[in-house]
Amino acid sequence: MKELLTDKVILCNAGAITISFMDIEAILKLTLLSASLVYTLIKLYKEYKDINDDK
Repeated sequence: MKELLTDKVILCNAGAITISFMDIEAILKLTLLSASLVYTLIKLYKEYKDINDDK
């Protein structure tokens, strides 16, 4: 399951980076990169919390 989540995070980040290099509006770039960052931070927090709950 964690491997699948990691793959989703990587795909989300890769998609955001790909879109950021396209010639589109700056607002859309910032929105997508921010969403990717928030998604990654949430997933990292959940994994960190799960690891600490197991102790």
